[in-house]
Amino acid sequence: TYGCLGLGACAKACPYGAIEIRNHLAVVHPELCRACGKCVLACPKKLIRLVPASAPIHVFCSSPERGSFKRSACKAACIGCRKCVKAAEENQMRMNGFLAVINYGNPPAAEVAEVCPTGALRLNVDHVEAEKNQADKS
Repeated sequence: TYGCLGLGACAKACPYGAIEIRNHLAVVHPELCRACGKCVLACPKKLIRLVPASAPIHVFCSSPERGSFKRSACKAACIGCRKCVKAAEENQMRMNGFLAVINYGNPPAAEVAEVCPTGALRLNVDHVEAEKNQADKS
């Protein structure tokens, strides 16, 4: 599987307290993160990757499996439809199997996230706001 198990290894490894486990999911507080990478090394599922905080959009899915398989487990999975890759300019995005990948050296504009039918591609500000809302509900 490619989903967070909520084991907390990443939170325990973070010396800055930037990760907490809420509802069996790792919630990252970007304002506390210093990009030391200790969470990346600690994650037993290898789900965490460091990406530029300044990038306008991110892919919030890590599974390269076929879309129908992923959607059975996660409603916000990248289904590999390629809409974002087609909407982005050349060399800004590519596909890795059935997973969209952003070129963070030349990221696409925020508007590209609007074509994603599942919400796997999200604006950075939407992600931060969603994490705050999730934490408030707990």
